[in-house]
Amino acid sequence: MKGSNNRHKLNQRIARLHQQISDTRKDWHFKLAHHLCDQG
Repeated sequence: MKGSNNRHKLNQRIARLHQQISDTRKDWHFKLAHHLCDQG
């Protein structure tokens, strides 16, 4: 494996952040769609 332990940990941390952002956006879209369907 290339790189140090700290580099590996940092990559995992960044990947987790990207996943959280992705989940937040997905959640927002689901909530918006649900809200729009309730109005109709």
